[in-house]
Amino acid sequence: MFPDSSEQMDPSVEKTPFATIFKLIKKLSEQRKILLDERKKLDNTRWQLHAELKAVDSRLTELVEQRVALVRSLEQLSEKDDALQKDIEELDQRLDSVFKEGKKFEDFIRKFNADEQYFESEPTCEDFSPQVTGSLCLHTFCGHSGGVLSLDFQPDFNILATGSSDKRVLLWNFSNNRLIAMLYGHTGWVHSVFFADRFLATGSGDCTICLWDLSSLQKCVDNGKLDSSYDINWQSEVHRNRQVLRGHHAGVSTLHGDLSTHTLMSGSLDKTIAQWDMEKGTQVAVMKGHEGGLLTMQTWQYAVVSGSSDSTIRLWDLRSKECQRVFRGHTGSVHSLQFDEAKLVSASSDHTVKLWDLRNGQCYEDLSLEGASRALCFDEDLLVLSCEKNLYAYDMDTYQRQMRFQGHSSSVRDIILVDMGQEETKDCGMQERFSTRTSSLCSYAKSKAVVSASLDGTVKLWSV
Repeated sequence: MFPDSSEQMDPSVEKTPFATIFKLIKKLSEQRKILLDERKKLDNTRWQLHAELKAVDSRLTELVEQRVALVRSLEQLSEKDDALQKDIEELDQRLDSVFKEGKKFEDFIRKFNADEQYFESEPTCEDFSPQVTGSLCLHTFCGHSGGVLSLDFQPDFNILATGSSDKRVLLWNFSNNRLIAMLYGHTGWVHSVFFADRFLATGSGDCTICLWDLSSLQKCVDNGKLDSSYDINWQSEVHRNRQVLRGHHAGVSTLHGDLSTHTLMSGSLDKTIAQWDMEKGTQVAVMKGHEGGLLTMQTWQYAVVSGSSDSTIRLWDLRSKECQRVFRGHTGSVHSLQFDEAKLVSASSDHTVKLWDLRNGQCYEDLSLEGASRALCFDEDLLVLSCEKNLYAYDMDTYQRQMRFQGHSSSVRDIILVDMGQEETKDCGMQERFSTRTSSLCSYAKSKAVVSASLDGTVKLWSV
């Protein structure tokens, strides 16, 4: 029904053009389309998030199942570890028992054959010179389950220390050749052992140095307790007083020190030499210069001589911490060295042992060998060195080979000369002036003995 023509229209409607209305409708339609597009995008995003959430839920389920399986495996490993630990403890007890029984059997056999000085099957020291009397291996120390890498002797307590790839340090009563202690603490091979005053320092492939306080050992010596193997109370006290020195970033391969300055020096495969205060257990200084890992080192007062896998030998001044001289001539790693006031002797994997004038750095004697040499020691009369699994003794005046020691079945890694006290020993003060791998630098020839450590797991005592 049409409105009455007499009724008047709203003035605002009357004044609004239809074109404007159409524009408004078009604009609103466009905005509506934009909103619909946005909503469509939101729907797509929602479905995408739902799909991702579903995938995450599925992955979480898998991870939970994996976690359950890993926890189960971990529990099984723990059970196996406990069982293995128990087996190891039982084996250690059996080894200790076998070792003790073996010593009893050895004593019985020696008493039974009292008329024979040595066993017929013992390793021999072959005589190369008519002027030198041949001798036999006096004793073989057996106790390590891995290769023996290092050894040192403490003459005051008459104690021999040996370090091994079995990660243990063994202490032996040198008077009766009996094992008196097993020191545990390293988690890597024990590459070096060194007696320093009341301490035994041990360096390992685990990058640490252990300082074992042996003060209580004097009580055992005074009370005669060293005649008994495995003094549990004493071992426990030594383990309680152990210090661990940390600072190297690779295995500790060599140790030496000077008792007059209470200084311990350590060489590492990280190519550095560290100086330590033994009383405080702190690192004092670090010296760098070698391009290869440190393998051997000796100190005397403010002088340090080091050998490395870079084929060089360096002489250092501890006061300035600077390298004073570089000895070049070896073409292989320098594994062992020793020096005195005038000369330096070095052993290398290049099948040579060289003698150097310490004052001018010149090599004046070159001993050619049949294989690599990894250990040496000398006094005023003899130079003893290793060549693979054999040892050779040279006259220090003529540098002629005197004897060959045969008996080890694998490479010899360390050698020391000790005074057996069989004859008079001259006092020339050298023991106080030098801390070397000899217990007496001025002993007569007949009172000497050689101790050698080998990868065959044994330590042998030889008469000279």
